[in-house]
Amino acid sequence: MNIDEYNEKYSKNSLKAGYTTGTCAAAAAKAAFMILEGKDVLEVRVSTPAGIDLNIPVLDIKVYEKSASCAVRKYSGDDPDITDGMLIYAHVSIKNINRDKTVRVFIEGGRGIGRITRPGLEQKVGEAAINAIPREMIKRHITECAENMKVFADIEVLIYAPCGKQIAKKTFNPKLGIEGGISILGTTGMVTPMSKAALIDTIKVEMKMRLLNSNIVIGVPGNYGLEFTKKNYGISDDMTVEFSNYIGEAIDCAVALDASGLLLIGHIGKFVKAAAGIMNTHSNEADARAEVIAAHVLKAGISEKQFSEYIFDDAFIKKRYLLALKILNSNTTVEAVRLLKDENMLESVMNSLADSMYSSIMSRAQKAFYMLRKNKKIQYTYKEEGAVNTINTQSDMKMSIGIITFTNEDGELARAGKASELLKHIKNAYKSEEMK
Repeated sequence: MNIDEYNEKYSKNSLKAGYTTGTCAAAAAKAAFMILEGKDVLEVRVSTPAGIDLNIPVLDIKVYEKSASCAVRKYSGDDPDITDGMLIYAHVSIKNINRDKTVRVFIEGGRGIGRITRPGLEQKVGEAAINAIPREMIKRHITECAENMKVFADIEVLIYAPCGKQIAKKTFNPKLGIEGGISILGTTGMVTPMSKAALIDTIKVEMKMRLLNSNIVIGVPGNYGLEFTKKNYGISDDMTVEFSNYIGEAIDCAVALDASGLLLIGHIGKFVKAAAGIMNTHSNEADARAEVIAAHVLKAGISEKQFSEYIFDDAFIKKRYLLALKILNSNTTVEAVRLLKDENMLESVMNSLADSMYSSIMSRAQKAFYMLRKNKKIQYTYKEEGAVNTINTQSDMKMSIGIITFTNEDGELARAGKASELLKHIKNAYKSEEMK
């Protein structure tokens, strides 16, 4: 079936599925081999690791004396994928005929396919950024075709993407250490419209790479955080991990990867939500910014004991109440910050918010730690009076967490947790790295 037939039959919602760059590469490679062997190919059938067989159109067919090439157009369905619509090519050539009746397939990346420049990724440094499952798909489809046609030979496959270098600039590839083009990816062969899962996978991969050089992760939501971190602390982009709106998942990844420290630096407009335990900061998920700030206006700098002793007069209470009311009626976090500044309460409220952010984030980290240990079923055995007993054991989470929040207009607003210690450690490590 083609992808439209698949979506009509199997799509569980209104969002359309697509197929990966890995599926495109495998389809183009199979088609190019068939064309080389004299077959007329307008579309090619590929089986994906997800167990779905797809008929995929073939474009831009070229036949040479001892080789052939063609392209497949990437289709991402409703997933917001930057590679959607690009052409992925395969050039296939036969080098040697094998008398032992074996088929050997050699895969290489050409123009527009990225090269691995840093360790920690699936392929080795220097190799083309074609992941293991796409490589297996290419080899399997070519091998099956060759054996069916009784073509026992060494077959070379060159995967390339003419627009890959330009498109890759808009991806995470440069930060991951993949230079010069796109990656050929896909574990299932299918693209489901679940960009969240793909983004979280990217966060984890990027975090894993950062931990090769440092045991501390620096996390920022996006460009504001990157720019602020670079400008104010001298820390470059290649030391940070962008987690977008997924602050909770970023914490989970840091715990799972056994980071010793996690420093989160973000604009107050994003991070204020974490003070209320909101771990996805996208406005579609939840938005209680004004309510959270207003609550901390009433709370900041006042202990329960002070309240119980009734040491505040009516004017004091009225002032705070009116400020909280103004903030509840404000339209943006920037406006709320301005109101706090006007009343000389910016520092106290931001410190109170930062403490709550730290508490919520630490709680999420401890939960992730507990679940990780529970899933791994960490146990030890001991002998007692001839019997062997098994006891679950759990050590305490040792990851240090720090929070820094800011606005572009006012700079750093507050710190919480181990922020200062982590920042000092990172800056020292960064200076040492620069001196090498």
